[in-house]
Amino acid sequence: EIRVHGLFLDGFVFDPENAEEPIHTFLPDTVFSNVTMYARWSEIRHQITFVADGVKVAVQNYEEGSLLKNLPVVPEKVGYNGKWNVPADYTVTGDATVQAVYTANSYEISVYSEYPLAGFTACEKGYVRVYTYIYDAAQTAVELPTDYKVVGNDFAGYYTMPNGLGNRFERIDNGAIGVSELYIWWKDNTVSVTLYSDVRFDGAVGTTVNGIYVYSRRMDFNDDYTLSLLPATDKYQHLGWWCQGEDGSMRFVEDVRDLNGASIWALWIQNIQVQVTLFEEKSATFNIGGVVTGGAIYGSMASRNFKGIEETLTGVYRIYSGNGKYNDKLKYGDAITIG
Repeated sequence: EIRVHGLFLDGFVFDPENAEEPIHTFLPDTVFSNVTMYARWSEIRHQITFVADGVKVAVQNYEEGSLLKNLPVVPEKVGYNGKWNVPADYTVTGDATVQAVYTANSYEISVYSEYPLAGFTACEKGYVRVYTYIYDAAQTAVELPTDYKVVGNDFAGYYTMPNGLGNRFERIDNGAIGVSELYIWWKDNTVSVTLYSDVRFDGAVGTTVNGIYVYSRRMDFNDDYTLSLLPATDKYQHLGWWCQGEDGSMRFVEDVRDLNGASIWALWIQNIQVQVTLFEEKSATFNIGGVVTGGAIYGSMASRNFKGIEETLTGVYRIYSGNGKYNDKLKYGDAITIG
């Protein structure tokens, strides 16, 4: 802002006698002690003013017919490449203002996967998909897909380093500037459980648990974690799979997704047998007598607290009668209580 009539302040130098010394327009960061600097003046001819985004960057003094030289550095702008909007052979013919022009940078981000996926191509790192993003261009922003499926694995996100290391990204936009590679992290979704049963089932081997001889089988599950029922036998009906909860009670298990390493027990109940020994018609009522056998929960788990089993063993049963003279008076599916 120093003004001298008829002169233009080019800047400052350390040696006023050295005409070749570069002119400084700001204090170099290499100065660590007291220094003396000297103003260098030029006679005002034509002034070329350099402006970037409305801010004056520098003013240079030129003779008539001169070519521009030693142009100031265009100020950096995140996400953009800047240059002065002036031809290389521009000749000074008067005062002028030169504007900086900024062009948004285009970035490429490579996403790698160790498994083949739709839209990916094979490469030395496995498989790759390349996204192109132009800074500040909303139309080129990308919400990264999360619905990829790989047998035996769960999709676990995009990271700047393999195996879930580094920073996680969910989309490619201005926040991804400086990132050139992303890696999909896959987690093995294998769940291993041990199945126990007092009744032998396919693939099980005999073993002793807490002094009780039972059958067991270790099984691995991937993707589908449904625990199917065992087939009924002539003697027993399967009441499903059960696992001990945190409160010590047993809870019903339909799938094992969150039960990796757990011990799961099959629960059985003996088939119910009803023998009717008395069937008398008295007016509009019937006297029915008989014996109920079976029906007890079977095996080493019988004494556990099983939530959901509410019906007593001697509760209400349904008799499916035949075509006898009296039997047909008890309609199919009618409920009676025996025992």
